[in-house]
Amino acid sequence: MDRKKENQNLKDEIKEIRDYRDPRRHIADCKLVVRKIQGFEFETISKCNICGNTQTLILSNMDRYGINIRTAICPVCGLVYLANRLTQDGYKKFYEEGIYREMISAYKGKGQTNQIILRAQETHASSLANSLSKLLVFSKREKELLDIGGSNGLISKELERTLGYKVTLLEPAVKEAELARERGLTVEVGSIETWTTDRKFDLILLSKTFEHLYDIRLAFKRIYNMLTPDGVFFCDISDFFKMWEKKGSVQRVTKIDHCFWISDHYASQFFARVGFQIIGKINDLPREAEAYLLKPFKESPSLSSVNAFVIQEVEKCQAFEELWNTIVKEYYSLPNRIKRILVKLKKKLISIR
Repeated sequence: MDRKKENQNLKDEIKEIRDYRDPRRHIADCKLVVRKIQGFEFETISKCNICGNTQTLILSNMDRYGINIRTAICPVCGLVYLANRLTQDGYKKFYEEGIYREMISAYKGKGQTNQIILRAQETHASSLANSLSKLLVFSKREKELLDIGGSNGLISKELERTLGYKVTLLEPAVKEAELARERGLTVEVGSIETWTTDRKFDLILLSKTFEHLYDIRLAFKRIYNMLTPDGVFFCDISDFFKMWEKKGSVQRVTKIDHCFWISDHYASQFFARVGFQIIGKINDLPREAEAYLLKPFKESPSLSSVNAFVIQEVEKCQAFEELWNTIVKEYYSLPNRIKRILVKLKKKLISIR
């Protein structure tokens, strides 16, 4: 594809993004909320949480809210992570005080009410229950499910109703944990990294939570140890490289409460590094989402570097981002802004006549 046609296609793509606003507007709208967390304690991450590699590629120096934090990618295993982030106590406050909801509301320019959240979760819960029912093997005995980061419990309740599991929900946000209790669920307030138990679970669910983990290696080790001998682990992710292509820049993808990302291209190698093998996938998901059903490896898996793929994908996305930034700058230039305003006024005058 020649440069001129590529530019035109990207222009059309930008215009089709319904929630698109000038990134500077997003940052300006989030300033008040950002100030709330600037007093929290931050930390610097100097090595990959999975393979321990200290050599990284820095992809961005700021997140979508305008917080000066770096995003890095490990060239050995492909893990994308925040090289600067809040400490564990900082994230505890972030969730317990509901700041994460304030941040999303400011960024989107509209309040994230419980009704809005529930509508989205209802659709997801129904779809997830339907997909899991096709993949899981059921027995007559009562089975136990652990829902990590289960929010207000709507998804857990649907799985309890349709699949018959006895649910325990683990949630760090106090207000959402209370909503889950009101649904009649057993709820523990905390994170997978801090909560300890001797119980075993037949199904462990990590849905829309992977990116929020604070210590992936520790989290997956605990999940591994919490499974029954025949237990399975469900995990879904937002594919980082697909999100990068969709949003146009790393900055528009990354955010303070998403500490980690991976990509489907090297997911099998990633899960092998933390002791799991993929036994099933759910395909009826949005383009940027991937979902896996996993079981622990009984023997040590073979591991290899994904360096070549990571470098190739990063270079491809960086070229796309450079072009995207050029077109965004042109799109929001003063002449083009005036032109769009005049077009809107003309349409209004025509409609009045």
